Amino acid sequence: MNLSGKRILITRPAEQAQALAEALIAQGAIPLLLPTIAIEALQDPIWEEALQRLHEFRWLLFTSANGVHHALGGRVLPPPPPIGVVGPATARALRTYGWQATLVASQAHAMGLLEALGPVAGLSVLLVQGTEARPELADGLRAGGALLQVAHVYQTRPKPPSPEQIASLGRVDLALFASPSALKAFLQAPEAHRLLQSTRLICLGPTTARAAREAGLPVVFVPDQPDPLQALLEAPEEVR
Repeated sequence: MNLSGKRILITRPAEQAQALAEALIAQGAIPLLLPTIAIEALQDPIWEEALQRLHEFRWLLFTSANGVHHALGGRVLPPPPPIGVVGPATARALRTYGWQATLVASQAHAMGLLEALGPVAGLSVLLVQGTEARPELADGLRAGGALLQVAHVYQTRPKPPSPEQIASLGRVDLALFASPSALKAFLQAPEAHRLLQSTRLICLGPTTARAAREAGLPVVFVPDQPDPLQALLEAPEEVR
């Protein structure tokens, strides 16, 4: 897609939006930054204790780059066990701490990671995620017989926009949502639903797309990969 002149709504947390905004500007687009969620660190005793005995786990799993940063940042890290992640962004986050992903799910979502792991019966697995993570991955691991521990290292706080913020957006050509929580927080604002009904909606991943459709919104594109800039550039002709 030619992004020149496109006004694109970005609702990612502020600390994650700046690099994307700069990349969009380089493509001639006009990013409209309106964070609708904030990411806050949690001190989970399960993670703090497990960090001291990582060698006991057969798999260490991360479902997001947020999980990586909040689990590993500011710590002295021991050698890890094999690590499975949901996609390339999470694998890149790992590398910033000197760790390498052993397994990167080709389908960049939690259920894609479950499928990529294969049989897990009897395996000790440590799953690191946020408090709002959907339960399918943990449920699937338990159903498969894994000996599972779950550590919650961050939480997502909604930041619904005000009517004034919605009005200040003006024309919106494309709206990009990377998570159901960002979408749901946006929809808490007056006039938000009406705005999105007349906007082309791109959702990163099937879970976010499902949340949008359940809200009665028209989703025009769900990319196969989770990189937001590539998703916009590779969107088909009918999204323009």
